[in-house]
Amino acid sequence: MANHHTHRNPLGQDALFTTPASLMLDARLTPLERNGWQVLRMLRSAEGISPLANLGQLRRYLTSIPLGQRAGYETAWRVLVVLRLTGWISLVGQHLDPLTGHVLSELYQVHESALDFQQACVLDASLPALLQGSVGHENNQVDRVAVHIQATLAQAPEASSIATQNQRHDDDGSPPAPPQPHLNHQASQATTSGGSTRDTTVLQQTEPAQPMPRRQNHTYKTYLYKKGELHT
Repeated sequence: MANHHTHRNPLGQDALFTTPASLMLDARLTPLERNGWQVLRMLRSAEGISPLANLGQLRRYLTSIPLGQRAGYETAWRVLVVLRLTGWISLVGQHLDPLTGHVLSELYQVHESALDFQQACVLDASLPALLQGSVGHENNQVDRVAVHIQATLAQAPEASSIATQNQRHDDDGSPPAPPQPHLNHQASQATTSGGSTRDTTVLQQTEPAQPMPRRQNHTYKTYLYKKGELHT
């Protein structure tokens, strides 16, 4: 699903842009936030940045009454905050007056799909502070979205931890015991004419055992077992 909208850019030429279906289906947004995204998308320059000098640029597009006056400043502010929290736009900089240092405009990057919170924080370093300040805010809609995002972030590490514990549980299973070597010989003792006792090793066979002289150092075969891979 895609909606095509025509807007007039600063050069006076009409252009088309597409509204993503995921924007329309994002349950965290209201029609006002979707309108705000479209306005910022309309203001996007060739460099991919949307400058916003003041909230008045948004207010005229956010009224909910036909032929009504502009929306309030709080409504325009809420739209920007919710769009930032949900990852649809990122505050990437400010345009400052070189003489006074006053902020002339804020620079936003509009995304064609919502970024997750960690990705958005890479572009917008002030986003964690915005989320913290939005939880418990007097604006009910801002608070509701912020609480939802905070709960989602809290569940993500927990799910990852559960998966890791399950993996460790599978890996900690007792390994199979190595097979025991089959010994095909037995030890016997033989008494020499001098009355001394000698240890001899003979193979199990039908012929009579032949005594073997004792060697000082016995050599033992070492059996190496390769543990099979565990499949989880």
